[in-house]
Amino acid sequence: MLKTIQTLNKAGIFTIKGIYRLSGSVYNHGVNLLALLQYSAKTYPEQIAVTDENESLTYEDLFIQSANLANYFCTHDGLGQNKKVAIICSNHISLIRTLFAVSGTGADLYLLNPEMSRVQLSGIIDKHGFDLVIHDPEVGLDGSHSGKTMLSYHDIKDSVDSISKQFIGKGNRISGKRNGQIIVFTGGTSGNQKTAPRKPSMFNFLSPMVELIEKCKLNEVKSVYIATPIYHGFGLAALVLSMTLGARVFTMKTFDAVKACGLIGHYKIESICLVPLMLQRMIRVKSLENNQLKCIISGGATLSSSLVKQSQELLGNILYNLYGTSEAGFCILATPAGLVLNAGTIGRPVRGVKVSILKEENKVPGTHEKGRLCVKSSWSIDRNAWIETGDIAYSDEEGRYYLCGRVDDMIVSGGENVYPSDLEIVLEQHPLIENSGVIGVEDKDFGQRLVAYIAVRESAYLNQVDIKSWLSDKVARYQIPREVVFLDAIPYTLLGKVDKRALLELHKTKMANEV
Repeated sequence: MLKTIQTLNKAGIFTIKGIYRLSGSVYNHGVNLLALLQYSAKTYPEQIAVTDENESLTYEDLFIQSANLANYFCTHDGLGQNKKVAIICSNHISLIRTLFAVSGTGADLYLLNPEMSRVQLSGIIDKHGFDLVIHDPEVGLDGSHSGKTMLSYHDIKDSVDSISKQFIGKGNRISGKRNGQIIVFTGGTSGNQKTAPRKPSMFNFLSPMVELIEKCKLNEVKSVYIATPIYHGFGLAALVLSMTLGARVFTMKTFDAVKACGLIGHYKIESICLVPLMLQRMIRVKSLENNQLKCIISGGATLSSSLVKQSQELLGNILYNLYGTSEAGFCILATPAGLVLNAGTIGRPVRGVKVSILKEENKVPGTHEKGRLCVKSSWSIDRNAWIETGDIAYSDEEGRYYLCGRVDDMIVSGGENVYPSDLEIVLEQHPLIENSGVIGVEDKDFGQRLVAYIAVRESAYLNQVDIKSWLSDKVARYQIPREVVFLDAIPYTLLGKVDKRALLELHKTKMANEV
């Protein structure tokens, strides 16, 4: 507890002024994101809060515009407790205004991926019956929502952008204790979408917040580029924590490695929150050498040991590997020192997290034995229950954890349990391989076998014989892929994970063409 107080004191939160401002904001608005923004507006009024491609706002201006918007929502749309609002937006200032405003009304806030298919989007809207849908102009609803809608930006029509800058509510319509849920969706851009709801809490999220501030020294960081989508739990957490600390947040509607490197260099940005694929692409364009980066936090997808080593060689030891899930939240962290010792680790559990690994018969395995990774914490969607992450993992003697793949990716080949990610890890150690994706397919002789999809580095050449020969003394016989398929680029989801469903579709198409 003493360490927590010391960390919060250094960050300016656990001081007489900090406590007074925070308690006053909570008294005004309840425990929600708007109250947190009011605290930041009182603490850092003239500092720039956020910058996107089109504009910058100070903390004071961002709060005023978000409060204006919240007043409008309450007055014109009847938002409040037990109302539901969907937000379908890319990273930009209007998304950020909307997050704080909707949370301030007390309505439940649903963050949807703007890249979802129209069929998926229609299904979610039908299922949840939103009272209001706020979306980017590029997101076509096609009549799937018959209720109220609002655009994030528009030159003529009322939008989040225009209303936030002009509307002044009559009376304080957002006063009182309002505490709605924030709901993110799991499942990426395909598959079954599941909800992971949470209520903002000052106490439940204190431990992971303090851990990040302390381990990543975020109280020393004055600028943060949030490259990962804010509709995802990782991006949302990065935004809220950065603004609590008064950092200047940079964001862009879409990620472009060249533009991202230019942004970091021009503004001398000190920290980045991203997924591994983004880091890989920025390293590839070779424009990060002259920078003032103090901290790179990678999350949302598996961070390969080869990418860790590339980052260490080019940028020094400033890379952190954050592990969490939508249901369990942030729970395990690898520091730069830990990644120097073993580039493949996801780190150790943060304070307040319990971790358990279970084998198929629900027995606890020994060190280095694989099993299902389960976590328990006060900030998961069910603080009293163990959450199965869906990942296979093991631990070492030092209490560090390592991922081995997804539970539902495992195949049984000739009676052996085989994890595609084990082969991916080995393949990406090949000096000529840029990326790889491995899937399990049906096999008449062995039940199931692996198929490896590979993208080689620029100007490199490999064939199936080269790959299988290289693998022969590095993996077991049952891990040797039945087939190696070369692609120009491996498909990825927006969150930087290998799109296994896309690879399975490629395999099905290939098999159908061979019949």
